[in-house]
Amino acid sequence: MQKRKKIYSAISTSLILLGLIFVLQRQKTLVSEEVNAPIPTTVSPQLEIDDQAPSFSTAVTVIKKPASNWNQKTNLLIKLLENKNDNDPRYDSELKVLEENDKAEFRKLYHGLKPEKRNERGTIVFLLGRNIQSVNDLEFFREVITEPKCLSMTNCHISENTDDITLIYPQVMALRMLKTNASLKPEIQAILRVASTNPDPRISKLARVSVGSSNINK
Repeated sequence: MQKRKKIYSAISTSLILLGLIFVLQRQKTLVSEEVNAPIPTTVSPQLEIDDQAPSFSTAVTVIKKPASNWNQKTNLLIKLLENKNDNDPRYDSELKVLEENDKAEFRKLYHGLKPEKRNERGTIVFLLGRNIQSVNDLEFFREVITEPKCLSMTNCHISENTDDITLIYPQVMALRMLKTNASLKPEIQAILRVASTNPDPRISKLARVSVGSSNINK
């Protein structure tokens, strides 16, 4: 009887040991699997880059002053230039009469535009030409007429062998506006004489036609 109990006890001990060995082996396996398992990668959403974002290449792209720093008429002019509507009635209403500070800002706007913006520049010349009253006004027109020749609409410094009249639009507009005031100021006659020697034959011819050859050569 004692011998049988010893046998049962030995068997029980063996089973317990086998069970412990199995449990330990299983835990070892789980730990090994956990350690060797690939580390999950957290996928962060990529930033969406809009390749079609506006380049801000409108008429006044090089104007760095914020809108709050321009006066009311200049902000209106910028808006009209961006809209590219030459027939907007506000040109003949709100922008017809300019004060000295308006004209000063318009001149700054003109010089801030890219030289290739011929139409926009010509529009500013037209607006200022309706308000020629001071020496500063005339000096501005002298500057416009003696500007370096623009060689193409895409790059004023690279010739494309074109005679597009738009290339001299600011100068043409300057001469036309000076013509309307030619009888008022002798100084305008002097500017027209300078224009009559312009290397571009279209500008020099228009200068002569503006006041007549006899007046220019006096």
